[in-house]
This record gives sequence, C-alpha cells and structure tokens, in this order.
Amino acid sequence: MTTSDKKTKKGGKALNRPAGKARNSQQTDNRPAQAKTTTSKWKFSPTTARRIAYGVGFAALVFFLGAVYGDVLYRAEQESYVSTSPDTMHYVLSESWGSWRILGRWALLPARWPWLMALLLAALFTLQAWLTDRMLGLKASLAGVGFIVPAAFMLWMLWRGTNLYYKNEPGFITLIPLLITAVLLLLAATAWVVRRVNAAPKVEEKPTLPYGTLLAPALVVALTMGAWKTNENVILTARLQNLMWERDWETMVEEARAAQRPSRAVAAYHAIGLLQQGKLLDEVFDIAYDYPKLKLDSIDGNEEYGIFNADCNFHAGLLNPAYREAMDRVVMNGPRIVYFKRMAECALLNGETKLCEKYVKLLEDVPFESGFTKRMRELMRQREKIQEDETYQRVISMLPRDTAFEQNFRSPAFLGYNLGLNSGSDATLLTSAAACLYSKDLKSALPRLQIMASKGMSLPSCLQQVIAILKLTHPELAAELPPVNSFVENELKAFLSDAKPYVKDRLALRRELKERWLGTYFYYYYCENNDPDQVIKRDNTEKAGVN
Repeated sequence: MTTSDKKTKKGGKALNRPAGKARNSQQTDNRPAQAKTTTSKWKFSPTTARRIAYGVGFAALVFFLGAVYGDVLYRAEQESYVSTSPDTMHYVLSESWGSWRILGRWALLPARWPWLMALLLAALFTLQAWLTDRMLGLKASLAGVGFIVPAAFMLWMLWRGTNLYYKNEPGFITLIPLLITAVLLLLAATAWVVRRVNAAPKVEEKPTLPYGTLLAPALVVALTMGAWKTNENVILTARLQNLMWERDWETMVEEARAAQRPSRAVAAYHAIGLLQQGKLLDEVFDIAYDYPKLKLDSIDGNEEYGIFNADCNFHAGLLNPAYREAMDRVVMNGPRIVYFKRMAECALLNGETKLCEKYVKLLEDVPFESGFTKRMRELMRQREKIQEDETYQRVISMLPRDTAFEQNFRSPAFLGYNLGLNSGSDATLLTSAAACLYSKDLKSALPRLQIMASKGMSLPSCLQQVIAILKLTHPELAAELPPVNSFVENELKAFLSDAKPYVKDRLALRRELKERWLGTYFYYYYCENNDPDQVIKRDNTEKAGVN
C-alpha cells in the first residue's frame, strides 16, 4: 500500500466520522418532533376544548341524576304538592319563604319523568360550571373546573339521605340550584364588567389539552360510589315505593333482595311485594333483618315507620289506620300527592265516594296526575270494576271482621292487629301467622298453625321450622303441634350444631351462619332482629326485643 493510499484511507475515515454524527443527530432531532406530533393530535382549539369539557360533564351528570338518583327525584315529586288554588297552597304559603317553596315545587314537576328531570338539572348544573369558569377567567385547558359547584350540591343531596324528601321541603331540590345559578350569573356578569373596565389585554389562547374534562367524570364516579356505599337503602326505598305504585311486585322483591343490608323500610316493601304475589310466608325471611340505623331529622316526631306505615296498613287491609296515617302526614308536613292518593284509595274501598271525590279533585289540580284521577273516577262510577282489580281485591280480602279501636292493638297497626287477630279470612290467617313469626311470638303462632292444619292447608317451610323449634323449646306442647317431617327436626339439630361455637358472640353467630342458613326461620329466630346491639353495642343489662 502506497503512502497516498494510506492518506486516502485516513482521509476517508476522517470524512466518514462527521457524516455518521450528522445521521445520529438527525435521528435524535426526529424523536421530539414525533412526540410533538403525537401530543398535538390531542390538542384542540380553545372553543373545542371547552365544548368537550362541558359536553362530557353534562353526560356524566345525566347518568348520575337519571340512573343513580332518578328514583329519589321522582319520589321527591310525589312527596310534593302544587296547584293554582291559593286555598290548597295556604299551608305552604304560610311557611317561611312560602312563595319560593312553591316556585321550587313547580320546577320539580318534570321529575314525574326522572330522565327528563335528569336532563334539565344536568343542563342547569352545566350552566353553573360555565358561569363559574367565566367568573374565574379560567383558560380553556381548565374548562370544567366549575363542575365542583354542582358536585357540592349533589353531595348535600347525598348527605340529606331520606330527609331530602321525607323531612325537607321537596322543592329545595330545584329551588337551591336555581338560586345558585342566579348568584353565579350575577358574579360572572360582575367579573366581565370589571375586566372590560380595566381593559386588560386579551391573550390569544393556543390549542390545548382539555385537562378539565377529567374532573366532572371523576366527581360523578366519586358521587356514584358514595351513593351506593352510604345511601343504598335511600335509593332502594324510593325505587320500591315507585314500583309499588306501578304494581310491579316481582321487580319490587328483586330490588329489595339486592340490598347489602336492608333497612326496615326496604324490608317492609319487600313484604308488600311478596304479599301481593301470595308468597309472604314462603319467602319473607329470604333477606337479612339486620337493620342499620337511619339518620332522620327530629322535626315532627315521625321516625322510620312513618315512611311505610300508611302503605303497609293499606296492603294489610287496614283502611282506616292507613287513612289516619296518611292524614297525619298531611297535617304535620302539608299537602302531598302520595298521601292524597292513598287517602283516595282508602275512601274508595271503604265505599266513601264523596270523600274519595274530594281527594281526586285535589289531585286534578296537580299537573300530570290525570292517569290516577281518571282511574279513580271510573271506579267511583262503576264500582263493579273494583272486583276486577287484583290488588284491590287482595286488600279487600283482608278487611277486618272484628270491630275494635286501633288503640287496642300494638303499634304499628299492621303488626299489632295481626298479632291480636281472633277471627278472619284465610288471607288474614297467613298475614297473622307472618306477624307472629316476625315478632317471634311462637306461642301466638300455635293457634294459627292448628287452624291451617285443620283446614288441610300446606304449611310453608318457615312454619314447619317453627313447629320444630316449639317441640325443642316447649316439649309440653308437643301433643298440640301439627306433625312435621323428621327432616326439618334434623335441620334444626344441624343449625344448632353450627351455632354452638358462636353462642356467646351474637355478631359472630350471625356472620358465620348467614351464608348457609339465611332464608330459614332458624336463622331469623336465633340470629336476627334481636336487639339494637346488632348495629350499636349496648349495655348488657338492657333487655332485648324485636325491632
């Protein structure tokens, strides 16, 4: 190799190095360019970014207000009453902020259709978010931060629970958002004027990522989880009440059994659903009777029983106690659609046509209640059609045969009357037996068992289990008890064997035996509805009793 070749080779190497560096530098420069291109795909103009944020927020709110809390909104509308008659509305007008309350009630009327109410409230809440963002002068990337304002109101709704419509003024559900919107409109207008006066230079916004879009869905997810975690029974109670008026008994039972820990109200509507299907004694103990404590305002002295007393009395055939209960609610809390409906039905089945017409007229003044009022007027004109109504016929079949004052029986009436029942139809025989079993008054259940056996009626499994318990706890009654399959007695022995390790710990007893034995009367009798320490520990010196 010559000297010139060596030089050429060296020169070639020397020339090649910069070229390689240049290629590497070009590849390195391309990486951030590619990243910028990918990021820029997700950037939007300020207007589009805001539209996305508010559109997503609106959709999320519609989901929560319709799918999660729709039944509660409908219940609130039914627990309200509004009409153009000043005489009827005198009670509301005489209260503080009376005219404002009436405004809220008028605005609540669309809740007759929960999804329509969800759309309207979501639109109002989205307007609140937009006004808040405008007031704060937020950039497009932060559009949607204002959804914190309606989220705070919905959090208040969750905190109020059943009080939202049971103890509160129902119209507050719409009145408060309307007032908040008015205040935000004033503040946003003030902020706009201040900016105009100060003549602040307008900064042109560049395409951006809509980070604020994530806030509304995150808030709705949190609210939904909170609603089902803390307010499951609130939602289910409202849903069951709505289903009851729709007479969808099967769905009522299914929804009640979905509860993780049914409240007393959920259990009551579960029983109504079973009663209307003729399955009360067969399935009434298929849910847990471990009632959580319901937080209610101490306004009128009316606690949880007031939620369902009128309904339970009515479906137990106790028309006069049902009427009185509904009337008490109207006297204490003012006119309400649902109680006028119940009083109209009680009057109809009692044959008090003029009284029924009085409540029908009151309901005719309320928009969107024509379906119920037309049905009532038809039945008043043609009473023979009552015989064709399966629900009303079941109620009529349980009408009391004894003439007695309500005060002669334990409260609540639908339990006390059935416990003290001396005579009645086959239908009341079943409800009376169910009341004895619920109250764990097995000695009072014995005459019912004997009558059912003498009539050749098939005894449901819970009654057979009662016989097994009586044989064990009261052997002296063995001769009076109807015969029972030995399989049932062996089941009781198996239950007691499983329970033996936990006899001294009632909470553990209920927890450990629930999976295998829930649905049997053995489990209910020994493990459930014993005393309040199922929820809160009490002093051991206190006596236990059925809740």
